[in-house]
Amino acid sequence: MAKDVSNLVNMYRITGDDWDKWENVAAHFNVTRDFSAAKMVGAQGLKGKSWPDLDMLPLGWLTDPGSNEGPHRISALILDEQRTQMTLWPMAKSPLMFGGDLRKLDKTTYDLITEPTLLEINSFSTINVQYPYITSSNEPDMVLTRKSRNVKEERTLDNHVMGLTSCKDDKTNGWVIESPDQGFDRVCWKKNTGSKYKPPFCLYKRKPVLTTNEEMVYGQQDKGRAHLLSTDKEDLCLEASPSRKLTSQEMHSSSFSPCKWNANQMWELSNNGPLVNSYSGLCATLKKVKGDTL
Repeated sequence: MAKDVSNLVNMYRITGDDWDKWENVAAHFNVTRDFSAAKMVGAQGLKGKSWPDLDMLPLGWLTDPGSNEGPHRISALILDEQRTQMTLWPMAKSPLMFGGDLRKLDKTTYDLITEPTLLEINSFSTINVQYPYITSSNEPDMVLTRKSRNVKEERTLDNHVMGLTSCKDDKTNGWVIESPDQGFDRVCWKKNTGSKYKPPFCLYKRKPVLTTNEEMVYGQQDKGRAHLLSTDKEDLCLEASPSRKLTSQEMHSSSFSPCKWNANQMWELSNNGPLVNSYSGLCATLKKVKGDTL
């Protein structure tokens, strides 16, 4: 039905009324995912493009549902919930309509609804979908302002998606260990990165932290294995197959989660060789894909 409606209008509601309760906000995540996956965000519409509407933002000074009096109270959403909502709406490219009383607009709410990065995402981002993979960009960090973009501008990057596959695959041989003068050793992918001038995708290697009892039981058998961290400052480790053992015929995405003593977070690397996961027995590889920037 949405495909039929989108051709006739510029905007159409796809959810029920959204009030200042977290369960109302949370219900929008699955709807947003489905419409994005169906490429209905910014689809062809009446005299241009058409936009699914997630309803107004219940922020600031509000009244009660069904009441003809007010506004008389502040939004019941805590600040983190408001930030979450104000992040989801631009990512879904929903029309941003403020539902509070502008006459009593406080600074916190004003800063939230006028945050430049979120407005940039809402106006200019493309192909926004739920993306459960680890990616690294070959482009250096860029700071964009609204003046630097227009609606017709688009850029394409070479991204790398990390997955698991059989260690017999030659594509798994491309990892090397780098040892900087200070800090953690790094495990970097140096194969087919696209350009010698662009930074490689790297993870930070750290010996698992054990309690005394764990060291007695596991210390010898897991010698040479390590945690791989997303950055040298965060305690998030690369994890593979959190719920079941993977088969060598499959390729699966990996993810980061709080570091713990689990085999699915243990990795072993021989220099210029494969990066092996202790739990699955599979090896990590990076695949180049095309992706649109925001």
